[in-house]
Amino acid sequence: MALLLRDPNPIHYDIDEVRRLGMGDRAINQGGATMAYVMDAVVSWAGSRAHLRSIDCSFRGSVMAGDDVEVGGIVTDVRADGPDFLVTVDVWADVVGGRRAIAGTSTVVWHGGAS
Repeated sequence: MALLLRDPNPIHYDIDEVRRLGMGDRAINQGGATMAYVMDAVVSWAGSRAHLRSIDCSFRGSVMAGDDVEVGGIVTDVRADGPDFLVTVDVWADVVGGRRAIAGTSTVVWHGGAS
């Protein structure tokens, strides 16, 4: 994954470096990979990638190799935009049994008449 994301930080693949930095004994997943879980959940809910207008996330904690992650969202606003609606969704990714890794907001276009 480090090669695909062009992220040369050794904490993503070198356990000795993670230990040396006092960050534990497991590789740390790339934040972008965890954010992809959040985006996938929003797109699945919205019905299409084309409905995702924007997403803005902050990275708040690490996801370590082997962690289970739970993503979610809650609609916080719906407003008319011509025949469509703009839906604001607060989104997150949590390490199961632990900390919040990502928090943010997404805007989805919901087409008028769609269910």
